[in-house]
Amino acid sequence: MEGKKVKIVEAQEVMLYTKAELFEDIQIIPEECVENTPEGNKAHRDYGHKLKVLQSIFDMKLPLYDFEKDNMEEIKEAIEVYVERNGFLFGYTFFLSSNTDFDYSWSYLRKQMDKYIDFFSEAYKFISYVVVDINTMKTSLSGNKDLHIELNELFDVTFVDDKPFIKTIVCWENFYQINKVKSGYYISVKIGKTTLLTCYRKYSNKLNPFLDRVKQVLAAWKEQTEKKDKA
Repeated sequence: MEGKKVKIVEAQEVMLYTKAELFEDIQIIPEECVENTPEGNKAHRDYGHKLKVLQSIFDMKLPLYDFEKDNMEEIKEAIEVYVERNGFLFGYTFFLSSNTDFDYSWSYLRKQMDKYIDFFSEAYKFISYVVVDINTMKTSLSGNKDLHIELNELFDVTFVDDKPFIKTIVCWENFYQINKVKSGYYISVKIGKTTLLTCYRKYSNKLNPFLDRVKQVLAAWKEQTEKKDKA
């Protein structure tokens, strides 16, 4: 049994969780979406629309984010090309502006394209960091099976024994958090519903000091739990 655990740990250290695997996890339909009720039907529609937003971020053929050089300008230029060439997008903005109930003009909507490009580039950078941080945390924290990690209240990550040794679910009710990742994002470490530690992870900072703090908190949690069990 001990030998099996050692092999699992060794496999976890070698195998990286990829962006493709993250997107595969994202596509798992939430339980509330399969209920044959009006609420379930609405949840299914909302999930489908939100998934398309994430899919648009994952599907674009963009340069890989370079964590050393921070090549976001190159990535933004590539996103801008996608946006400028998307005739359907401009047609949709014109369609909206043609609606008499719509308060803004077509020129206003076209001017929002720069912010739209910013949104995509910030979301792309966020997801790039999320994948790398998940792999870093897996190496340090994967032995804690009751542990789960929330990334900006959007992605909920747990460590499992089956490949790729990571499981991510999306907190779809917090989908708006994808629009709040310009400079970094919040990481919360939890056991069950108990939050052990929360920090704001700036892109400019290293993750290691946070991981060291997590290990300290986990050690204190374990000690406290063992004392309660003996009492």
